[in-house]
Order: sequence, then C-alpha cells, then structure tokens
Amino acid sequence: AKMAAAVPQSVVAQRQSEAPCQIQLVVSSLHDEKPNSGGKTKWSMRLELRGIASKHSAAMIEKVVYELDPIKKEGSVTTYPPFFSLCRYDSAPSMVRCWIHWAPMLAMRPTNVEHSLV
Repeated sequence: AKMAAAVPQSVVAQRQSEAPCQIQLVVSSLHDEKPNSGGKTKWSMRLELRGIASKHSAAMIEKVVYELDPIKKEGSVTTYPPFFSLCRYDSAPSMVRCWIHWAPMLAMRPTNVEHSLV
C-alpha cells in the first residue's frame, strides 16, 4: 500500500500501458482475539496471485518469506507452494514484511510488501 501511494498516478498509467502483462499480489490476514487468552490471538496470513489458482502459483513464485517480530525466537517463516500462508497462535505482530521470491525463469528481484495485521 505504501509503495502504491508513493508512485504518481501518471507513472502508474504509463507503466500499465507499456506492460505486456500484470501480476497482482493479494495479501490477506485474519486476526481472532480470544477472551482470557493471556494476550495470545489466532492470526494467519496468506499471499496469492489474483486470478491464478494456488496450484499454478508455483510456476511464478518460488517461496515467500514472512518477517515477523525480530525479538521473538521465530523471526521469519518461509512458505512454499502451493499455499503461501502461515497461521499462528501467539501475540500478533502489528506489521509483517513479506518477501516474494519469484521463480528463476522470471529473472525478477524479490518483491517486498509490508502488511498491517488488524
């Protein structure tokens, strides 16, 4: 969201007209607070490509690395095809950084997306 807001609309329109195709990333999360849980919540995150079935995403995405709270034991989690998701029962971080590592055949650098858990 921050990246999209920082790019002027005229530049976005120009790039869209010149691009042979577009890939749209969808990052979603669920957050479920339980009463009397001692501050722990059930939360999950998922990354997918819009319009592409999960089983076909592996042709484009090699892996997704979720960077969580660096203070905790589990600072990052790597997910692999066909589902690029994770689920935890713990105190949810407020922000998770996702590194999308594209398939080598695409010759693309990893994409960094920051996602707020709400």
